[in-house]
Amino acid sequence: MATVANLNSGDIAKKTFTDLPAELRRAIYDHLLHADCVLEVYIPTLSTGKPYQPPKLRANSRQKISTSILRVNKTIYNEAIPILYSSNSFRMQSASSLTNFANVIGTSAQHLRHVGFEGHDFKKGLKALL
Repeated sequence: MATVANLNSGDIAKKTFTDLPAELRRAIYDHLLHADCVLEVYIPTLSTGKPYQPPKLRANSRQKISTSILRVNKTIYNEAIPILYSSNSFRMQSASSLTNFANVIGTSAQHLRHVGFEGHDFKKGLKALL
């Protein structure tokens, strides 16, 4: 049996974030990506109305979400992106903002559950837009 005194780097297998149990990873994603308030969606657009960069998400309070984990690798992105879009409420400025947002996030739009417009809330799906 190895003790602290006689362990060397060859005795310890290197572990990564993805070696953690899925339940623990999900709890971490929930903590980093869930806001307790509505997220305002801002999509910078060109004069043509087409988006030129990814959407920016702004919280209505001091709470922040940490989306940088989505840039670590594709595996983490694929595990975490459904949590970002399904566990938060999003508010758009207009119908064109919703269309642009759905176009920019692509197939991830299938995870959206709570979307509203400035001053209005609705529970319609986005299937007609996709």
